[in-house]
Amino acid sequence: MAQQQPTQGYAVPQDNRTATVALVLGIVGLMMGVLVVAPFAWIYGRKARNEIDSLPGVYKNRSVATAGYWFGIIGTVLLVVVVVLWVVMGLIIGASLDELTTDY
Repeated sequence: MAQQQPTQGYAVPQDNRTATVALVLGIVGLMMGVLVVAPFAWIYGRKARNEIDSLPGVYKNRSVATAGYWFGIIGTVLLVVVVVLWVVMGLIIGASLDELTTDY
């Protein structure tokens, strides 16, 4: 996606589409429990914030990008916690099954 250059004169700021994508992915990740999309919300939110900051006056929805960014961070942290819990549970179940099948 090509970056737009600031226009001369008066121009109406527009919405950054990447910010909207980040917010939607963040909401889907947290509210729907699809935590796998949370890192993408984080990435797109950061990208949108950088685009908005680099082109002042062109885009108007930095708060949307920031919300998507933070939803992405929170969802990614939750994703890591869930994966760690699954690994720990797998190790505990594996160890207990190993004890049950060991002959003395």
